[in-house]
Amino acid sequence: MTIPKKYANTYLPVKYFLSSYRAYSDGCQAVKLLEKDLEGSSLMLSDWKIHWIAACALLRGAIDLFKLDGSICVNRNLAQAFKDEWAAVGATKEDHPVFWNFLRDERNSILHEYRWSAYEEYLHLDGTIAAPRPSILLLSSENYESSLRLRSGAYSGRQALDVIQESRDWVRDRINSAICRAGLKPDEERNIVDFSLRPKVVSSLIGGSTILRSSNDEQK
Repeated sequence: MTIPKKYANTYLPVKYFLSSYRAYSDGCQAVKLLEKDLEGSSLMLSDWKIHWIAACALLRGAIDLFKLDGSICVNRNLAQAFKDEWAAVGATKEDHPVFWNFLRDERNSILHEYRWSAYEEYLHLDGTIAAPRPSILLLSSENYESSLRLRSGAYSGRQALDVIQESRDWVRDRINSAICRAGLKPDEERNIVDFSLRPKVVSSLIGGSTILRSSNDEQK
């Protein structure tokens, strides 16, 4: 793809070249909205399912996009690093339980069956579970507290918010790990045309003259 000349001097952090990072970033926003749902004083959590579904789908989708980033054309080393990172996740499943035992299955259940393991739980102020569930008329933040808990799978009984936050952090770590495999840093800026480093101009006075040197020169 030919990039217009007007962008020839445009630089972006390495992570923004990646489809996986963009999906991860949107997944982080979904997690934030879920956190906001649970932090509010109201027990009527009307939107939590939407934010839960979005978070699970986007974070799982970010890992699927490792395949796309594995064919990225801006840098061969970066592309190979994403192939290798995904291969490592598959070869050492015991090191990545939140993916193999939760995120993958939860996303599949949502998209293929429209079923999820998170559910609303109401507690008395002393921490005991309110059973049966209080009626809408009785629900009051003065008498009950609410949370989301997982009802099935390897993480059954865990707080849903804790597990989705762990999933978010795991996806972030995998993306950063892949970038580091390529000898790059997530936030270092690269040119969107040729992937070169942003020049860092350093001035020094020698014999009354000024010498300008870029960070690209230092790497040669």
